[in-house]
Amino acid sequence: MGCIDQLPHAALLIRKGSHRPEIRGKLCLNGLGQLIDAAHPIFGGFPTQSHTNWQWWAMATQRAVILPRPMECIIAEMDSYAYLRPMAQLVEFRCGGGKVLLSSMGLQNLQQYPEARALLASVYAYLASEEFAPKQELEPEEAAALVKG
Repeated sequence: MGCIDQLPHAALLIRKGSHRPEIRGKLCLNGLGQLIDAAHPIFGGFPTQSHTNWQWWAMATQRAVILPRPMECIIAEMDSYAYLRPMAQLVEFRCGGGKVLLSSMGLQNLQQYPEARALLASVYAYLASEEFAPKQELEPEEAAALVKG
């Protein structure tokens, strides 16, 4: 969950003497928004801009993954300036001779939202296409650390 009791148009607040972001008085547990690679072919069936808007609400409130190092992300989570960790909600990479698309959005659990169904369909179409050819590499140990529960 992004920020507890978060609403789409909530105001960001930094209390005097603190460097921890809050929304409506609740501490942010995640980042401050998403930066989306709108030109990426994964969005062929899901029109978007480089930032979230109404159709992203269900997905944007999901947790992000902290990456082992800065990487090019399809959907990057903008972390709090207090931490500036490399974070992503959607990233692709090669690993151990294979291709990986890692999502932390839990689209399979958001199927009550038509926008999540549309994004998942676009993801499946991309995975089945020749365009799914990640350029960055992640070592198997790094990938395992991303999904360690």
